Amino acid sequence: EYPAQIAVVSSELDAHRLPALWRSWRELPHGGILARTPLIIVTRKGLPQDIRDYADLSGEGVELLHSDPATSGAAELAILAEYGSALRRTGDKELAFQQLLGIWSNVTGQPATAREARNRFESGEGDAFVTYAADAIARPSRAQIQGSLVIPSSTIVAEPVVVKIEKNIDERNRRVVDAFVDFLWTREAQQILVDYGFESVDEELNVSAGPLAAIED
Repeated sequence: EYPAQIAVVSSELDAHRLPALWRSWRELPHGGILARTPLIIVTRKGLPQDIRDYADLSGEGVELLHSDPATSGAAELAILAEYGSALRRTGDKELAFQQLLGIWSNVTGQPATAREARNRFESGEGDAFVTYAADAIARPSRAQIQGSLVIPSSTIVAEPVVVKIEKNIDERNRRVVDAFVDFLWTREAQQILVDYGFESVDEELNVSAGPLAAIED
């Protein structure tokens, strides 16, 4: 167990797993939500398959890299998006389940994290993978991913949550921890997140049309 004082986790579900005071993150600004980023698909340029949405990942011949839901928060959210997008479109649980099965029948590699999936994709493995938009678009000091970004019509929006791990905070450093957490929702900090591809919880900072603007549902 790592003696962290502050954790930024993929979702509120992960926050419940940490040794924090009961739902203490909800007392933070925006209920502890730091920023937002949707789940999208990244495909290799020049693919013969026409991939425009999650359903197309189940197509014949598609080799899909998918981070492991046992170790990756992004993978858990991706599964919800792959199933939920079909359920929202059809209202049929069986059709949604069949879409999920079809997608996973094309999984050829299960890296532990979304970042590892990106690294393996960039080394030439797989035709596509599902990841956070913020991890795929251009960021300062990092090259844009070598692939085509596909914005699904219906997807999950990740809302990473900030949690203070109370048992690791003593009185000597509480003021520093609290000051840093407070800083995370200042305009300066939120602008940094926007610069690195996230959508801010401060809508005034989301001046450009990011991936969220292109998502129907």
